[in-house]
Amino acid sequence: MIAFRHAGIADLPHNTVAMVDSGLLVRTYHPHAGDLAFFGSVSAPDHVELVTTQAGVTFGAHDSGTRVGLIRDGGTFRPTAYYRVR
Repeated sequence: MIAFRHAGIADLPHNTVAMVDSGLLVRTYHPHAGDLAFFGSVSAPDHVELVTTQAGVTFGAHDSGTRVGLIRDGGTFRPTAYYRVR
């Protein structure tokens, strides 16, 4: 949220479901660096991370006990939807 605030997008909600419902996001099937990768149910996602320039790698933290950093997709923890911020 802070990265988007620095880019002039201050209205992005904190809650993942509110983000998807905000009208500020456009679903994309070809994500680029800086897009948002959502995890969990497509209609009610429970986690979001930033897409990086590396395929299959996002930037974030899976839970409160994990340090923020680069995370490789794997196992069952894969993005279910990608969105671009308007």
